[in-house]
Amino acid sequence: MLATVTLLTGATEPCALPDGYSDFTLIVRDAAAIAAKNVYTAIAIGGDLSDATPADTNTIPSETSTTTTTSWIGSWTTCFQRTSGKVPDCRKVRATPMFQPEQVWSINMAGPYVVGAAPSTFPLPWDDFEQLALTAQPQSDGPYTVIVHDQGGEYSTDDTCHTTVTSADGGNFGASDYGRTLHVFRGAGTVCLASRIGTQFGPSVVAPFARVVVDGGVGYVDGSIVARSLGAGGGADGRDVQLHGRAYHGPLQCDVGGGDGGAATTAVDDVERKMVRVECEATDTTPARTCLYREGSEPRMPCCTTCKGGSCPGEGGVAVE
Repeated sequence: MLATVTLLTGATEPCALPDGYSDFTLIVRDAAAIAAKNVYTAIAIGGDLSDATPADTNTIPSETSTTTTTSWIGSWTTCFQRTSGKVPDCRKVRATPMFQPEQVWSINMAGPYVVGAAPSTFPLPWDDFEQLALTAQPQSDGPYTVIVHDQGGEYSTDDTCHTTVTSADGGNFGASDYGRTLHVFRGAGTVCLASRIGTQFGPSVVAPFARVVVDGGVGYVDGSIVARSLGAGGGADGRDVQLHGRAYHGPLQCDVGGGDGGAATTAVDDVERKMVRVECEATDTTPARTCLYREGSEPRMPCCTTCKGGSCPGEGGVAVE
């Protein structure tokens, strides 16, 4: 049964996506099924990576990519075809595989990657994405647009859409967005990315509590995707989809509490967790700042040093009621 997370609402201040976010086309906490023929930059998949089109070869990153970022994969269900053209043979790999010359793999990792590393080495702090999803505010600042959705729903690992978003849903640049529009989803219901009247999907998406499904007929997704899990669906099989990974790079404003806005709630998991505002004093190396700490969640780094993963009362910060 889903419970609620209670937020302090009111005052806002500038915030940011985690360092390294823009280095990845896909950032997924759990499993990811990819149909796209090209993924332009690195991927970070906490669970199992699988190929939704095992009869075709998908390249990660794109062979024209200049990225040097290492892709991180929890485990890998990959398929290979022998040159004789037999039916693809799929198997789960839990460590970096050794490729054999007679095998053509359905997912071609063209850049550096690791498989089966310790979960603690996942390259980005997931708590930061959750915190941002719960506190980010809609805004329009010059060419940059942030659209915040509270789509509700319950988390599911199937590909049935709870809500569908296209490039027509906000933003100013259509298919070729170049990192100027961000859709943030607070709820757990499955989010589908689709085309509209032949226009591909341009924005970036942050949906850390939800499954995101890339529709097979979308053409391409220009932005990056952050999701709890990733699927491939729709009428087309997705073998011609491209994922460009041009991540959102504009400003963000987040709710830090302390105002008269009351409380906001979002269903995310089976534990009730409260967001507590923490004020941290300046040090020789860090400025004064206000952070959010989620009760029941271990901070990933010492409190208030970087605010990554939240901050904890009593260690470098003072909890504000």
